Amino acid sequence: QGAESRKSARRIALAIAHSPLVKTAIAGEDANWGRVVMAVLKHAATTWGDPLLQHAWEDFWLYDDVQEDMRAEPEWEGMFLAWFTLGFVPDPECAERTDTWPTEPLGLHWLASQQGPIDPLDRAFVEQACRSPLSVLAVEQTVPGVSLDVKDVLTGRRFHTPELTASRSLQVGHLIFARVVTLEVAPLIVAICWLRGAAR
Repeated sequence: QGAESRKSARRIALAIAHSPLVKTAIAGEDANWGRVVMAVLKHAATTWGDPLLQHAWEDFWLYDDVQEDMRAEPEWEGMFLAWFTLGFVPDPECAERTDTWPTEPLGLHWLASQQGPIDPLDRAFVEQACRSPLSVLAVEQTVPGVSLDVKDVLTGRRFHTPELTASRSLQVGHLIFARVVTLEVAPLIVAICWLRGAAR
């Protein structure tokens, strides 16, 4: 609908579908995150197309030294996709902005656009993730391939989270930039970026 052309919408959708992040999530690393990121990205691609995605990519880089081939950058999957789907709201002063661009995080816009029932866990995940800020977390304990214990260095809150992938490489004392999504079943860490520092 909002894409420049049907071909453009298809190209975006295929790039999303073939993303290793999405494939890994759908294959079982985190089924809810995989379903949600796929659905929100598809919604954004078909509703607003390339202009919104390009604006988000430029905003992500703070409009400075913006990388041209976004999908080739490690930040595309490591941080951008989670930020885009769960936290991004277009700049109201953007010259390319249209009246149809969202005024809330894309995940919430996707929820509001759904016609049928939504899995309660998916709804809870999106709502909580869109409310959860990115923060700096200190790794306090790891069980490789199982879990992470982290402390939010800004708030002092501690979390024990299931974490299958990053728990294999992170060590006690590492700092990460991530979003902790607290659900009834367990807190989840979304979009981990290792800051390569030691916690104090």
